[in-house]
Amino acid sequence: MSNLLRDLFDKNYYSDMLKQWQKEDKENRDCFACKRCLDMSDKYTTYHECEYGGPLPKERTCLLWEDKDA
Repeated sequence: MSNLLRDLFDKNYYSDMLKQWQKEDKENRDCFACKRCLDMSDKYTTYHECEYGGPLPKERTCLLWEDKDA
């Protein structure tokens, strides 16, 4: 029970989890970590598109991948 409460209220837990996901996306060369990924989301839907070819590919990576932070 205490772990559940910690997970619900500990902001650092979620921040650390988000950082871990971002790190994994970069290591896996995932589209979401690529500077060519365009976030077209609005307050109703979530939609990401590749600058070079419309919707993100199913494999979510390509030869044109380039790190957002670079």
